[in-house]
Amino acid sequence: RYEERLRTDLDRSLELAVSDPLTGLRNRRFVQHHLEAALRAGDVAVMMIDVDRFKAINDGHGHAGGDKVLQEVAERLRSQLRAADVVARFGGEEFLVVLADAPPDEAVAIAERLRAVLERTPIPTGQGEVSVTVSIGLAITPTGVSASEAIAAADVALYRAKSLGRNRVEFAPSRAAQSKD
Repeated sequence: RYEERLRTDLDRSLELAVSDPLTGLRNRRFVQHHLEAALRAGDVAVMMIDVDRFKAINDGHGHAGGDKVLQEVAERLRSQLRAADVVARFGGEEFLVVLADAPPDEAVAIAERLRAVLERTPIPTGQGEVSVTVSIGLAITPTGVSASEAIAAADVALYRAKSLGRNRVEFAPSRAAQSKD
């Protein structure tokens, strides 16, 4: 029994080390390591997703309401992705999605589906319902790119989505297109 309890405690500790306690998604540390490994195997689509105007949600519905929104956003993202895809809470109201072996057109369609599923149905917070939109930056990164470069490319596309009005998907230019500029 003692050994079984030790094994259970170790398994729980390992799960806590790679998971976000609020959303149950993988955490930033896990997704960065996963992305590094995926980039050694082939091209990867990386999405940086940010909940639009989250401060206003927290201000209007309280932090408990904001937590409920983050939990529901996490669940909706998870429900729309393949088992092989990884979605993680990257920090605050930002999420990172890693799609291995997704062609660019499929990655764009998935990003658009994620955006639409979040916009479609308001989220109950306990202090009323809140309509939620997200901005998504999408980068297709080839083998040989570092995880930090892939994340930075998706982040640049995310900021472009926000500056162009939010509630949209913006695609990062490919590395080859950037080197031609």
